Amino acid sequence: MPYDLNLIDQYGDRVDLASFCGNDILLVLGAMWCGSCRAEAASLQTLQNTYGSSGVTVINLMVQNSAGNAPSAAELNSWATTYGLTTVPVLGVSSTGQWWPYERDMSFPSATHIAPNLVIDSLDQGADDPSAW
Repeated sequence: MPYDLNLIDQYGDRVDLASFCGNDILLVLGAMWCGSCRAEAASLQTLQNTYGSSGVTVINLMVQNSAGNAPSAAELNSWATTYGLTTVPVLGVSSTGQWWPYERDMSFPSATHIAPNLVIDSLDQGADDPSAW
C-alpha cells in the first residue's frame, strides 16, 4: 500500500487516500503557479465524467499555491471553481513529505496511477489516460 495521505479538500474537509480504496485513482499533482497544471486542470473533470462510472477517481493534488506555499481550502475551492472541478476532489498538502512518494521527476503536472488495492501502478510516467485501466 502506498503512503497514505490525509489532506484538506476544497471544502475544508479532511480526506484520506484510503477512502478511495476499490477505485483506480488518477492522482494528478500540480502547483497553482504552474501554467501546464492550469491547462491540465481544465481536462480533469472531463476525464472523471468519462471514466468515473468505470471505477476511476480523478484527484487533483495541489502541492503549492501561487506563492509557493501550502494551499488553503479557499485557494483549493477557487481552483476547483475556476476549472469546473465539480466532482473531482481538489486536495492540498501541508508539507513536502506528504506528496513526495507520488512524484519522481519534480516537474509538474505529474500523474500517478494507483490501482484499486492502493498499490502504485505507474509513478510519474505520463500514464494519464484511464482507458487502459
